[in-house]
Amino acid sequence: MKTLLTTGALVASLCTPALATPSINIGGMHEFMGGDTSTFVKRVYNNGDSTAFVRVSVSEIVIDAQGNATEKPIDATGVMNKQAQGVVASPARLIVPAGGMQAGRLLYMGPRDKERIYRVRYIPVVPTDKSEFGQSDAEFNDYKNKTNAQVTMLTGYGALLAVRPESERYDTLIRDVGDKHSVRNNGNTTIILERFRECQPGLKKCSPSAVRYIAPGKESIFTAKAGHSYRYELIEGKQTKTMSFGQK
Repeated sequence: MKTLLTTGALVASLCTPALATPSINIGGMHEFMGGDTSTFVKRVYNNGDSTAFVRVSVSEIVIDAQGNATEKPIDATGVMNKQAQGVVASPARLIVPAGGMQAGRLLYMGPRDKERIYRVRYIPVVPTDKSEFGQSDAEFNDYKNKTNAQVTMLTGYGALLAVRPESERYDTLIRDVGDKHSVRNNGNTTIILERFRECQPGLKKCSPSAVRYIAPGKESIFTAKAGHSYRYELIEGKQTKTMSFGQK
């Protein structure tokens, strides 16, 4: 499960730094689709100096009773024909100009009785056929000639998208017992502990802020060090609460 729920770079190869190459950035690695909507806009940026041709694929992360996670590729055609359920990317192929941005939509079709988690992969590719990205003969040949003359680095990314249930319910139980601070999610959708920081006595030195996601039915337990103080923001959907524990 730990491996499946990580995000970040997916694929890379050697390149010659002086040559033109695309470099995409997908922003946040964890996204949430609220229970009151069925669409989510994801922006893909290209910080490189050549056009990025990006394929988008989606798979559902399914967790069994033993807590083991597997990925199930989404049948986009089946979803659009209402013969299957899940998230589909529209469009499934993006052309992002150098120094530019393109936005794509993620659409969910299916029941909203519980939270579902999807991995959305954005993979830059070198087109092998002009029809794949709707290029003209001139555009395809020009790009092909450029890429044939160099070794290009193409780095893809995977983001997690949580599709919240239609009726979001938040029920967070927070307990302090001895040096233990526990946060349990008894609701039906993920909560977020954002800007979590640990500070030494006198607030002289604090750790970089971190974020933690707690899925329904799960719990996070923190051990407070003597004299240290801890602070974080508890995010339950659209509501944010500032929480603290440890040395006051």
